[in-house]
Amino acid sequence: MKKTMKTLAVIAAVLLSLGLIVCVGAMATTENGFRDAVSWFTTPLFVSWDNNTHRLRVSVPEEYGEPASYDFTAAGAIREIVIETVSPRIRLVPTAGIDRMRVHYTERYDGQFIVAEDGGTLRITQDAVIGSVGLDFQSLTEEIIIEYPSGTALDALTIESVNGSVDIGALTAKTVRLGGTNGGVHLSELTANTVVYASVNGSLTGTLTCDSLTANTTNGGFTLALDARSAEFAHVNADIKLTLAGSPGEYALDYSAVNTDLEFNGRDLDAGQYTFTADGRPIVGVANAARVLRISGTNGGVSLETVRP
Repeated sequence: MKKTMKTLAVIAAVLLSLGLIVCVGAMATTENGFRDAVSWFTTPLFVSWDNNTHRLRVSVPEEYGEPASYDFTAAGAIREIVIETVSPRIRLVPTAGIDRMRVHYTERYDGQFIVAEDGGTLRITQDAVIGSVGLDFQSLTEEIIIEYPSGTALDALTIESVNGSVDIGALTAKTVRLGGTNGGVHLSELTANTVVYASVNGSLTGTLTCDSLTANTTNGGFTLALDARSAEFAHVNADIKLTLAGSPGEYALDYSAVNTDLEFNGRDLDAGQYTFTADGRPIVGVANAARVLRISGTNGGVSLETVRP
């Protein structure tokens, strides 16, 4: 139901845009009308979905202007981070010399982001803006920087982002969930028990150590240095490049893909199910290997390389 209503809201925003174009065109027939028309197009109208009233909301933020910066310092120890945003760049940065988590962020308008701490959970959300009508010529930067003490270990990390990049510094967490649309996620050195990644038009890059990884993308890609006991990739129109810990003999590969090239340690392989001997020779079937790698998808390329031959 929520997805349906938000879809209708987006359609309404498009219709509103067309209506504004017609109205502004009529206004621009005089000199004063032209100035008013420019004002209309340079003042953004934010279209959002009100979760309380379940209605479409169109508004001009009262304090819209130059970006404003804010700081937030957690009162106690943080065990979980939840981030749900639309457009800002998100950076998680390990920082020496601090004992509490800190958040620095910039807003396009007052109240754009909500930063709150509750029972060991740091939650960052964004005003439910679906889209905007009007042309914004201001150079505005939206960024959220989370500084945490070096060596921090979390119970959980969840990030959902649309049209925003995510950079995660060295961090340990039990459970990590990453998702979004039109944005890349880079991991400097993430260590976790379980990692789940899902994206449309997004990429996942960097260094990851985990027990279990489940990742899927459409029109995206993966470039990872990966140390995992179990990893599963599903893709459509994506390239996967993995540098795998260990040697070929440690891996069982369950591979089923259409129109996807498979290369392992520089050798092209036919689609199927394989395990690998120490010299990288494929053997049909999946044996009881120490590590399992499952890859399925359509259209793309898969390149696998082990650290040890």
